[in-house]
Amino acid sequence: MKKYDLVIGTGCSFMNGDAINNEKMESIGHKHHTPTQYLADKLKCEWVNLAQSGSSNDHMFSRLLNYIENNNLENKKVLVIIGLSELARFFLKIGSDLHPHHLLKDDVQKTADKHFMGDAKGLQSYVKFYMTHIFDEEFFEDRLGEKIILLKNYFENKKMSFIIFNSLNGYLNLENILGEKNIILFDNYEKSWYISLKEKHEKDFGDFNNTEFRSPKPPWGRYFCYGHPSPHANQDLADLLYKKIVNNGWID
Repeated sequence: MKKYDLVIGTGCSFMNGDAINNEKMESIGHKHHTPTQYLADKLKCEWVNLAQSGSSNDHMFSRLLNYIENNNLENKKVLVIIGLSELARFFLKIGSDLHPHHLLKDDVQKTADKHFMGDAKGLQSYVKFYMTHIFDEEFFEDRLGEKIILLKNYFENKKMSFIIFNSLNGYLNLENILGEKNIILFDNYEKSWYISLKEKHEKDFGDFNNTEFRSPKPPWGRYFCYGHPSPHANQDLADLLYKKIVNNGWID
């Protein structure tokens, strides 16, 4: 077997194991139940979780590149897993991300108090301006596609393997950008990991709004802990990624 030495995973809360708790309702997902860890367990190698709750795509790419460039990985066989986030999220110099869709609906005071000197009115005005006059879905999709092509060339130069998939929204046709080798499809490009899990949940348990089958503590929901993937779903994703790696001939 051509052994991997390290799996690096990045993404937003879906790749970070958010909402996975123990019996005491203490958060444990990011330490023990991420797809990255489950995949590394199957590959019998080390792993690093660079995912972060609420991350934009630009921020996850930045964390990933900084980690690769600032660690001695030249003699390691590395596999990178990327779960794409919401398209409209954007990265700020404060080291955090803004979620325009959330801020347009919810109370922005907490975010304003934390990052913008309490100016909730100014923050909400900016977000409305951004979504009305700056954000354009098709334009941002094209720019993200270009960044992914650059990442592909970067990984090839580093002799690293990588797999990328739509985690939250099925907005990007990754098959057209990269072909089949470096992507995971959930039936088709318009169906993200989240959409696929939600459809499975509704088929097996009915109304998604019924939280009875989305427990955040053991034995956890089959597909979800609250609104995030459960340990069972993360294991399923790791199995899917492993199958892809084998089919690609990256391991024997």
